[in-house]
Amino acid sequence: MGRSIPSISHRLDSKIVQWQRFVKLLNAKEREAFLNLISSVKNKREAIAAADEADLGVAILLAVVVKMKCDLDERDKNRD
Repeated sequence: MGRSIPSISHRLDSKIVQWQRFVKLLNAKEREAFLNLISSVKNKREAIAAADEADLGVAILLAVVVKMKCDLDERDKNRD
């Protein structure tokens, strides 16, 4: 029998579980921000999978940076 490749959802969830010790050391505001970013990352599963990046952390970081850029652009647009 051949081996199967874990789904992107499983790989993301596994990575998030690895970060639980990090999350526990955040204060409440930081934890809320982290969880918000993780939610966004989970919503970008298909884009992360399509990136075909060997290091899942790099693809996750790219998804986070894109979300942050969009949030900043939206904030700047609302200031005008």
